Amino acid sequence: MVPLARAPAPLGYYVHIPFCVRRCRYCSFAVVPVGPNPKVLSSHAAEYVAKLAEEMACTAANLRSLQPDPPPPLESVYLGGGTPSLLPPALVASLLSSLRKHHALSPSCEVTIELDPGTFTPASLRQLCAAGVTRASLGAQSFHDEELRGAGRSHDAAAVRAAAAALQSAHEAGLLRSWSMDLLSGLPGQTPGSLEESLDAALGFGPPHVSCYDLQLEPGTPFGSRFSPPPGSPGDAETPDAKGLLPPLPPPQLAADLYRLAAARLRAGGYEHYEVSSYALPGHRSKHNGNYWRFGGEWLAAGAGAADCVAGRRGTRPGDLKGYYEYVVGLKAGGAAVWEGGEEEGGRELLETLAMTSLRRAEGLDLGLVEREFGGGCAAAIRGAAEFFVGVGVCEIGGSVLRLTDPDGFLFSNQVLSEIFLAIEGEFD
Repeated sequence: MVPLARAPAPLGYYVHIPFCVRRCRYCSFAVVPVGPNPKVLSSHAAEYVAKLAEEMACTAANLRSLQPDPPPPLESVYLGGGTPSLLPPALVASLLSSLRKHHALSPSCEVTIELDPGTFTPASLRQLCAAGVTRASLGAQSFHDEELRGAGRSHDAAAVRAAAAALQSAHEAGLLRSWSMDLLSGLPGQTPGSLEESLDAALGFGPPHVSCYDLQLEPGTPFGSRFSPPPGSPGDAETPDAKGLLPPLPPPQLAADLYRLAAARLRAGGYEHYEVSSYALPGHRSKHNGNYWRFGGEWLAAGAGAADCVAGRRGTRPGDLKGYYEYVVGLKAGGAAVWEGGEEEGGRELLETLAMTSLRRAEGLDLGLVEREFGGGCAAAIRGAAEFFVGVGVCEIGGSVLRLTDPDGFLFSNQVLSEIFLAIEGEFD
């Protein structure tokens, strides 16, 4: 196995907390709906956190068996979900304590927890900060009740405002180093006016970081089944869902305009558009995001459905609790971690990963690096594939760096990457 120290990137740790009040209509993540009754959550939460501690111990032991030197200190810890803020703060403290038993955290380590409105209070937020949380990410999605109901969120706009105010106060008091707010564009019934109102409301609370995601229809989700056209049909994004329960999705041109509107409004507010969906004030980029989208980035992981990347090998745990618990039992019995048996990416896959991770970020793809690592033919093929997109203003080349333009390049990143992947494939045939 290639040593963990191969990558120059900092090391992160992702921990997945699957519990949610209910599954949102667009969600394809590994979640366990527990409803609003705290007793249902309490019957699962303590056992789950205990299993996380067992997995963390096994992962650390496996790492020690593969290399003599300890891994570098963690630069980021991310508690994602699901809704991690459903866990009592004492369990979050226990989880972070288990992590610290096996890994040093750098003095600047960013410890993020995802929060949903209505699942925490100013008092519980203070407890989370005392446990070691330094950054929070609020799943607001919208400031309009009708959009929240359509998306299947378990909170209303008033809860969003209360949660944002609590995070703003905690940041101003120095309890949090930073915090972020998530919004969605392209929701059913959303208009430029309603999105602009949500953006203005969000910026009124001064979040140092904003993520504005373009709604994606994922297979197997309620939105995916209700709005996706039948196979073989021409498709029509304006068609309401089959049951007539939701307003229509914005048509493609309007959805693109909503993305442009968000980018323009956030840039005007002083935010740097540093990744397709991510905006930050100076000094407030997400370390977790930066590592995830950095070529050669490495992070460990724990929890149901959690994915990690270790020494160029990626692994994903079972997404259901039963499967995950069985996986942990196997680890304790001497089994291999999910990433230990994986194959390292080959030449073409490695170059595709480099292109994808680089072009999602404002820094772009260094074609000089491509030439040095993969040969001049690959660099020339990528330049050739990008020529059309440069001509229509979706890409730009400065020196040896290929970048997507903001916002249209980011908006059409999938099309650009598809053409680049085709060109790369030709060089490895």
